[in-house]
Amino acid sequence: MISKKKGKSKWKPSYYVSDIAAASLSVITTTGFFALQQTIA
Repeated sequence: MISKKKGKSKWKPSYYVSDIAAASLSVITTTGFFALQQTIA
């Protein structure tokens, strides 16, 4: 039971970090695209 809980707990943060990384990448991409349009304009 403890081992299973530990495995689940270990997997959850990993998934959480991955989700944060994906969100950050999306924000950076959007910001970069907006900045690029501003530079061209």
